[in-house]
Amino acid sequence: MKLSFFKSLQFRMPLLVLAGIIPVISVASFYATESASKQIIEEEKENLALKSQLLAENIQNWNQSNVLALLNLSKQPDVTSNIPNSRYKKILSEIVDSYEHLYLAHTMNLQGWNIARSDEKTLKYYGDRNYFKEAIEGNKVNSETIISRTTKQPALCMSTPTNNGGNIVGVTSICTDLKALTEQVGRLQFGQTGYALLVDENGDLLAHPDAELLSGDTLTNLKEYKPV
Repeated sequence: MKLSFFKSLQFRMPLLVLAGIIPVISVASFYATESASKQIIEEEKENLALKSQLLAENIQNWNQSNVLALLNLSKQPDVTSNIPNSRYKKILSEIVDSYEHLYLAHTMNLQGWNIARSDEKTLKYYGDRNYFKEAIEGNKVNSETIISRTTKQPALCMSTPTNNGGNIVGVTSICTDLKALTEQVGRLQFGQTGYALLVDENGDLLAHPDAELLSGDTLTNLKEYKPV
């Protein structure tokens, strides 16, 4: 009887020990897994923030380059003279040639009509554009995202007043298509399904991997989209 009990106890002891150890290991494993998951999530958040910051800096540099080109153009003597001639048009054409993403450099009189253009298209009226109205009011640098009348595609136009002798005599503007931005934004991916998009201050879509969202007569507005 004693031997039988001893053998029974000897057999049960490892089970009792394991029964005590397994719950402890399970709890420890749970917390280790949860801790690892949190660490992975935090690392991905940091990675996302870093990629977004780098993209934002690239776009800011691109934007600043456009601003400097615009301000330099508006100060050219032939532009401030407001007298269209072959040299005037050449200056506008040269800046478009120098910045491959630009498709148009043009100037307007106080009424909003073109004085000169970098391309060969007929002179057009732009007095209804916000970037013209803001420049006429004296705002130094203005921008507006639009569907271009020239290319029929989404575009970003920037403007500044044309000054002569301290007086505003017109508006100088440059316009860029958004292909360069779309390509740059499209290259930024997160895992298998994550992507980046770019909107302006009104929530209008400027760049997105899905080209269909950048076509049509009006810009796609995403101001109600939660991430925006």
